[in-house]
Amino acid sequence: GSYNPDTHIAASVPGSPIKSLEDMQKASEIKIGVQGYSSNTGTGMILSQQMMNVTFKFIPMDGAADTVLAANRGDADMVIATYAALKGSFNDNSLEPFLILGNERRQEFPDLPHIGELGHPEVGELFTFSYVLATGPNVPDEVVAILAEAAEKAVADPELQQEFVTAGFNPVFNG
Repeated sequence: GSYNPDTHIAASVPGSPIKSLEDMQKASEIKIGVQGYSSNTGTGMILSQQMMNVTFKFIPMDGAADTVLAANRGDADMVIATYAALKGSFNDNSLEPFLILGNERRQEFPDLPHIGELGHPEVGELFTFSYVLATGPNVPDEVVAILAEAAEKAVADPELQQEFVTAGFNPVFNG
């Protein structure tokens, strides 16, 4: 099964000229930190450039915190990462979200457009991830069923749900 479908958010520093998909498309090149080309985010950015008609100049980084730092220093024009990774920067106003790279709006930003609304639902599919719960090979079906039931109950627990929300996750079990 899987849980926590999480979308990525595009954000920039206050005062940046990049505040929309249209701004991204008008820019000749966008400097952006990437958390490894083989990461979900890195692969999504590479594949989505052509779909969105944008050009990224990738700056390799060790993680989301480094991409935020690069944007705040002026080394990167924008950041793309999960809400959970960027939540602190939104709370302290060091980054301003401008686009949800998923196909649904987020409750935290009800007025923020998502990429599907702007004509690119295929990009939304690239940037929506779930955390997978898996077992090793040859685990009996009855054991898998017990584990799946326990995971579903855990994700439905109100206390755990609140912890997920506080951490910036969207707790949903997908079977």
